[in-house]
Amino acid sequence: MNMKFVKRFLAVSMAATIMVVPMVASAATKTAEQTTQSTQTEQESAGEKLNKTMAEKTAASTTAVVAGKTLKSDVAGTVDVTNSKTYKAFILTSTNGKTAGDKQTVFSKTAKESPKAFDSANAAAAAIGGTVVGDAINADITLKNGGTAKAVLKEAPTGTVKVIQVADGGATTVLDATVDGTVVSFTPSNGHFTYFIVVI
Repeated sequence: MNMKFVKRFLAVSMAATIMVVPMVASAATKTAEQTTQSTQTEQESAGEKLNKTMAEKTAASTTAVVAGKTLKSDVAGTVDVTNSKTYKAFILTSTNGKTAGDKQTVFSKTAKESPKAFDSANAAAAAIGGTVVGDAINADITLKNGGTAKAVLKEAPTGTVKVIQVADGGATTVLDATVDGTVVSFTPSNGHFTYFIVVI
């Protein structure tokens, strides 16, 4: 075989290979970029949807009309008791109105979701001759000047009502409460605690 022909053939083949590889790499890079952009768009869309859902749940959980009077939180944060069988709303008000730094993160919890907190609350309730009623309020609260929490129940409690506060380590504190129809008012503590309505 003619050596010149072989050399020419090899040179052409190598040049073609060099041209094809960058094109393939470029196509793969474009595909990866498109996939990344698509994933980011989907994540942003899911994030926006979640934010909208939580904003709606917070709005529904921090406002309630009781006996013709509108109760509304003046403390910013995230609140969701919309799935609770016990609570209609959770209203948190600062002593001096809106205060910089006041915040709340509040969710209703069932016994299945917070078994240890319920165990502590049930033991504390039994010690004062009471019974835990319904779901719990899992709350992380900051009130610079103190304030009041109003748990708006779906049904009015009967009997003497107390609120049991359970710390993360299980320590319990019995809090006094006032009751006005379906509204149980008490003074929450700053920090993360779980609150239980107890009827004696």
